This record gives sequence, structure tokens and C-alpha cells, in this order.
Amino acid sequence: MDVVKFLLPMPCMQCVYFGNAITQYNRMTEGTLEEKMAYYAALPKPWYKVVTRQEEKYAKEVHDALYERFPDLYEFDRSYAEGIEIHQKGSGKGACMEWVVQNSNTPIRTTIAAGDYENDISMIRYAQIGCAVENAIDAVKQAADKITSANTDDAIARIIEDMDKAR
Repeated sequence: MDVVKFLLPMPCMQCVYFGNAITQYNRMTEGTLEEKMAYYAALPKPWYKVVTRQEEKYAKEVHDALYERFPDLYEFDRSYAEGIEIHQKGSGKGACMEWVVQNSNTPIRTTIAAGDYENDISMIRYAQIGCAVENAIDAVKQAADKITSANTDDAIARIIEDMDKAR
């Protein structure tokens, strides 16, 4: 839990996800650094993702500090303006999509991905058809093959309709 220990004194909260898909949330808003470390040390292992939430004005600072400290161990993707996802190198959404394709018992003819933030870029690049929603950040739009309606405006339904029309 080296990354969590590193995060504790920073201006953010952490939510740790474990292999059994049960979410543990840092309920310790009070307490010493030692008490918080004991709390995290008692949580189940291994973790597969840590999500931080901080005020948007601190997000770049937290992201950059993480990258500087752990450049070879983890990937750090903003998942929304105030959120950062931390996971093992090569275990992002793109790698997960690749695993599903390679391990499916049914042939997959076409892969499609849609997203709006940094944590979606690897998946959008891996997919045969990568879509950015209209309200995505610029980096996602640049990685995408096409841009669809906003995620608040039935983007997935629009993608399906567009594919159906193209047949």
C-alpha cells in the first residue's frame, strides 16, 4: 500500500478497490497519520485500484506528485475533474478490453468503446471503433475515431443507432 501511504498527507481522499470487487472507503477523516496507516494496513489485499478525490485545484498537483514518485509502478489517469485512478501498469481499461477479446468463448466481430476522460483513452485506442462523447476532454476526442453526442444526451444509444444505419 505504498501509494496509499504516499497519498495520506496529501489534500485528497482515497477509495481502495480490492480483487473481490468490494469497495473500502477511507472513513478516517480524523486521526493521525499512524492511525490512518494502521487502518489501511488492515484492509484486504491485494488492491487493484485506488481512486482519489480532491478539489479540482489540487488534482494536477496530486497527479504530478504520484507520477514523480511512482513512474514505473503505476498508471495515473484522471477519471473526472476531481478524480484520479491509480492502477498497476498495463491494467487500464484498454488492457481489460483486450483481455475480454482474447478470452471470450464467442468470436467478437467488432469492439466499440466510448469515453469522456483520461481513464478511457487506452480503451478508445484499443477498440476498433473508439468514440468520444461530445463533452469529453480534448485528449479523448483526439484519441477517438468519432465523436458522438454528450454522455447526458444518450451517447451510447446514438452510437448503436449510427451503427445500425451504417449496415
